[in-house]
Amino acid sequence: MPSLADKLNKVYTSAPVLPYDKNSRIVIMSDCHRGQGNGADNFLPNSPIFQGALEYYYKNGFTYIELGDGDELWENRCIHTIIRTYSHIFRLMNRFYQDNRLYMIYGNHDIVKKRKNFSASNCTNYSCDVTEPEDYFYKDLKITEGIILENKDTLQRILLIHGHQGSLLNDELWPLGRFLVRYVWKPLETIGFRAPTGSGRSVKLVEKIEKKLCAYSR
Repeated sequence: MPSLADKLNKVYTSAPVLPYDKNSRIVIMSDCHRGQGNGADNFLPNSPIFQGALEYYYKNGFTYIELGDGDELWENRCIHTIIRTYSHIFRLMNRFYQDNRLYMIYGNHDIVKKRKNFSASNCTNYSCDVTEPEDYFYKDLKITEGIILENKDTLQRILLIHGHQGSLLNDELWPLGRFLVRYVWKPLETIGFRAPTGSGRSVKLVEKIEKKLCAYSR
């Protein structure tokens, strides 16, 4: 099994570079987990806030970077229903794409986006039953594991990743993690169970991964 440093070196060398300066406007969002609009969809209560924020950022010239887990593809087998459920949001995101202001990183919960046939195997419009084709950014957008922000003046770089690298269950064993979420946790969540830990989950585990990432950064 490759070390964390080896994995991140590979991400770094293959990541696209996005130049920026003091006039750049960039917004980064992570872990939206867009779902199917049911009881297991954690994005649903926050979708109006997300839409309002995205409309503001679009009107004010921001570049939007989605830092992984934009769509919940552990609980949900395919993205078709997610696209139809949030068609208004996907259309808005497509406007960013048309202006060359959209970048996406995949995380552990949407890691299937790294597959070359991901876009080809999914809908090419926002409603699968429409007769006229629509522009759809997933057809052409290259979704990567990392993105590098590079300062035009100082050439200093910031490597953006989702952060699941280094977590055994979320990285190397992600198919097992997906199985547990899809077939154990999702049914419980659908009937009303809520995660008992939330942001208070294993601090030691979080700190362990953070220390590894910080060490790599240094």
